[in-house]
Amino acid sequence: MARRADGNTIMEALVTTVIMGILSMAFMAVLLMNYKTNAKLDNMQDTLNAVRAIKERISKDVREGRSLGDVYGTQTTDPANVDPLTGLPIPLIVGSAGFPSSNDPVYGGNSPPPQPTGWPAATVSSPYTLSNQCLIVQIPVLDDHADTSTQHFRDLNQLGWPTQIPASFSSSGIEQDNVETHVYRVVADPSNAGEYLLQFASFGGAGGAITGFTGYNSSVHTFGPQTLVSGIIGPIDSVTGLPKVFQFISPKRSGTPVDSIPNPSYTAEYTGVVCNLEIRRHQDMSTHQKNFSVTPIGMKIEVFLRNNALATSAGAPSQ
Repeated sequence: MARRADGNTIMEALVTTVIMGILSMAFMAVLLMNYKTNAKLDNMQDTLNAVRAIKERISKDVREGRSLGDVYGTQTTDPANVDPLTGLPIPLIVGSAGFPSSNDPVYGGNSPPPQPTGWPAATVSSPYTLSNQCLIVQIPVLDDHADTSTQHFRDLNQLGWPTQIPASFSSSGIEQDNVETHVYRVVADPSNAGEYLLQFASFGGAGGAITGFTGYNSSVHTFGPQTLVSGIIGPIDSVTGLPKVFQFISPKRSGTPVDSIPNPSYTAEYTGVVCNLEIRRHQDMSTHQKNFSVTPIGMKIEVFLRNNALATSAGAPSQ
């Protein structure tokens, strides 16, 4: 009786295996391409979110700011502002491009601000100075603070009036605004050559021991540095080779953005900030994803202080 051979031959099995292998490789290539595409999209979306947050944060700080640099600068007099009782010019303070200034009642003199850990030593030496890599904005401390312990709360029953530092606590003997200082710094990324980080630190204003206003806990508002975004690759200054992120505008002068304040006495005139960033990726992306080629995302904002009383009280210093 003849035997039936219904099974596959070895040759047929080999051919089937080869075909399945080719199809599997093609399928894996599609999966890998899809994975890389999704990673790029995730990277771009994450970076866009970070850029949007930075834009809103810096814009809010500058619009609410009392001054760029340190509001407690050098003491001078305004010849046009005379005390009717003494007939003498009333002393006033002209802002400083560096923080802290020697007249700063909280951090001035021999009391530099707390040194944030995480910033390279060369960038935290006192004072910080307005430059392409450093933005200093001082925000008024309002009476709607109701801080308790280590948390910040608001007192909705208050109107939000600015608080002040009494003249008795000022080296200049002049009553001054109470402000907290926000510092944005562009520093080299220690983990990625040619890339930079944008970091933020806050230095609290005067607490109740000085102002008598117990609703504000200065320690709650002193912290940092926080890394806001990584992967910054430009714009790069062709002369210095460093990022050219921040510039400053004085409407009283040419209105052209400058890289630094030409004379510290003119700081009060500079009420505008330009911020340019070119970012390749944000820090939330994992190590194996960050090497995927992604088109840099650019950001530019121009924002002005809404209330810079120094400029209106001191007038325009003569060059």
